[in-house]
Amino acid sequence: LNIAESRMGKCNELAMMMGAYASLFFATCFFKISFFFHKQVLAMRKELNDEWGLAQSFQFMGYCYEWMADYKKSIEYFERSKEKFQSMGDIRELGMVIQGLIFDYFYTGEYKRALDYASQYLEIGEKTKDVYAISDSWTQLSRTYIQTGELEKAEESAKKGIRIAEEGKVWFIVCYGYIHLGHLYIEKKNYDEAIKYLEKAKKVDKENNFLRNYVAFL
Repeated sequence: LNIAESRMGKCNELAMMMGAYASLFFATCFFKISFFFHKQVLAMRKELNDEWGLAQSFQFMGYCYEWMADYKKSIEYFERSKEKFQSMGDIRELGMVIQGLIFDYFYTGEYKRALDYASQYLEIGEKTKDVYAISDSWTQLSRTYIQTGELEKAEESAKKGIRIAEEGKVWFIVCYGYIHLGHLYIEKKNYDEAIKYLEKAKKVDKENNFLRNYVAFL
């Protein structure tokens, strides 16, 4: 950020770096500082007519509001980002936006919409051969099926996601999948299996450094 600012001045590269810097603050829950920088980035990208950059900033703001539990605002920003990435045909970034919308609708109890977006995310992952997106989609479907009482679908989806993540060594999704399988077996009153998978999740979590927002449920 300092190098871009001192040597390049106002440009797309500086805006991108500042957006990444701002996002580090919301990932560590310093939301006021994050918004301070995000607002500067938005103004710069508007001035530079950087449409892709604006879409990315809207996406980052969507995640920022989501982590603050302001889901209504988060959805608004994700929708603005989604519209731009769709018009540009950037399917990878569109997938990132859709992932955020899955969480928003899950947390607001709109499970039908969460399932719909998880299916869209899976479709994007398969089109782009993105192992992270594919495995994550299955774990998101599993988590939501638990809430709708479709426990067999939840179990099948979680195991698919874990298998794909293990093969691809995507340890965050492995951990995430184990957590939801543990939750699932608690719901099924199979406590021995629940403990087994939660202990597995605990081990993978200890060996890594995952964002707390996603593994706190463990």
